[in-house]
Amino acid sequence: MIRATLFMVATLLCFSCAKTKKLSNSDLAWNPYEVGDKLIFQSNNGDEHTLEIKTIERSDDKTNPYAGDFSGKLEQEIIYCSSSEDPTNDERILTAIGKTSSDDTFIHLNLDIPNTQFPGGLYLLSDLENRQVESLTIEGNSYSDVLVLTPENVEMEIQGITVEKVYWSKSSGYIRYDMSDGTVWSLK
Repeated sequence: MIRATLFMVATLLCFSCAKTKKLSNSDLAWNPYEVGDKLIFQSNNGDEHTLEIKTIERSDDKTNPYAGDFSGKLEQEIIYCSSSEDPTNDERILTAIGKTSSDDTFIHLNLDIPNTQFPGGLYLLSDLENRQVESLTIEGNSYSDVLVLTPENVEMEIQGITVEKVYWSKSSGYIRYDMSDGTVWSLK
């Protein structure tokens, strides 16, 4: 009984004193956004919508919803936006960057905006840093650091129209996304 009690106390002390795994400056550089930034996208059909960065929250918690476990404190940064497509003007998660218990860093390209779902948009930065970048010109702006990303590890079946590809510039963030219905949204 005493051994079991000592084991439980030691375990609790280990978990409560765990070192926080912090995001480095190079991790944080994957977020090109500041509060108030507006991303205006135009479709190949001539439609427009605007995303406005409303909040950027940086915290560490034992219950990091993106890390998938509860072992130690894991820092995360979550970028919230509003969309001109949403009449309620609710804040939605655009992107999240965070640490895992194994001290890897992930980025979640959530793209949680009305009528848009990017399933499986969770990537380790170490994997993305090893991918070949492409050059792309959109609306007269040239980007030489573009990653073309498709959904990975999709475990749920998504109904309706989804995002098939995201074009992510390491310096500018979202610059384009292609929908399953053929619509292409490009940053103006």
